[in-house]
Amino acid sequence: MKLRCAFFRTQALHLLACLSSICLLGAPGVAAAADASPAAIQASINYAKQNLPAVSPELIRAAAKEGKLMLNHMAWGPEQAIMLKQFNAAFPFIKVDTSEGSGGQQLARFQAEAGARRGEGDVFQVSNVAAIDALVAQNAVLKHALGDDALFGAGDKSTGYWYSIHNTTPLIAYRKGALTPAELTKLSTWEGALDPVFKGRVGVPDVSSGGLVVAGYYLFRTRYGKEYFTKLSQNQPKIYVALNPSLDALVAGEVDFILMASVVGSTRHWANKAPINFIESSPKWGSQTPQFISAYAPNPNAAKLYQEWSFSKPVQELWQKLVGAPSARKGVADTRPYIKEPWFKSVSETTAIDWDQVGKNQKLIFEEFNQSLKKRK
Repeated sequence: MKLRCAFFRTQALHLLACLSSICLLGAPGVAAAADASPAAIQASINYAKQNLPAVSPELIRAAAKEGKLMLNHMAWGPEQAIMLKQFNAAFPFIKVDTSEGSGGQQLARFQAEAGARRGEGDVFQVSNVAAIDALVAQNAVLKHALGDDALFGAGDKSTGYWYSIHNTTPLIAYRKGALTPAELTKLSTWEGALDPVFKGRVGVPDVSSGGLVVAGYYLFRTRYGKEYFTKLSQNQPKIYVALNPSLDALVAGEVDFILMASVVGSTRHWANKAPINFIESSPKWGSQTPQFISAYAPNPNAAKLYQEWSFSKPVQELWQKLVGAPSARKGVADTRPYIKEPWFKSVSETTAIDWDQVGKNQKLIFEEFNQSLKKRK
């Protein structure tokens, strides 16, 4: 646990549209936020009886009394906006404010609030399982077990503390027509990106982008040796501060492909008809995306209500469709729209990430990345 705490601290130091119409998931009707009338509250109670049986009328009334929620979410603003429209249709008396950022940025933000023992945020999303475990150990996470806790596997939750809003796998995203079939074959493994044929054509996320990226660089170093960063540097990659900017650069034609591209951002660009495709590469690894409530949440009841709603089956089904990442909830069918496309290549076997080892080696990973790639001539 000390290793995970060290990882958490170091990560934080390195980082101090929407659909035009959509089904409302059985909500009592679209209403403006802050409608705390008795009729609105009763409609929400009726909605919860049908869709959220673990949510009591008392919790709904307490959330209505608070009347607001601060959600610190990761970099999927358009998708999150759609979800919040749904939430306000079901619970119109809660005004939701949001703050968007990368997993690393949200982690740094929460660390600052936890260190001050004073919260502005209620619900947070981060991308680093080691970090969230450290937060739990520091008593910085509010304990609230979902009513549907049993429908999430042991690896997709820390019962009563965090649950994975979705699971994610890094991709190689590329511009249509930029890679030959032979080059795509080379990229069936991450080592293929080291081939000199890709010199000046590859973009990579900065090591500080978030937990999933750090885990990837750790995996590359373990699998391909400590010289991995040196070899990658020889291909003169362009480094992007976060995952979404790297995909924006890809679409703009700055590079031909991106290593460790975000599945959410890739899906969004593809759905918006951008000229990109994407594949999984080997070794394949994945990570959870923990969502949790701050122990210092100013609106804990609204946060509990949002947490229960977020992980309900119909909401998880919609979220998967929007972000293109599989749900961690049991019983949610995989309906990602791109998996049947002929250009999409998947990898069947998943490599487990040892987060304790990532934590133990993360300082070295940062140093080697910065020395080899950021300081190159």
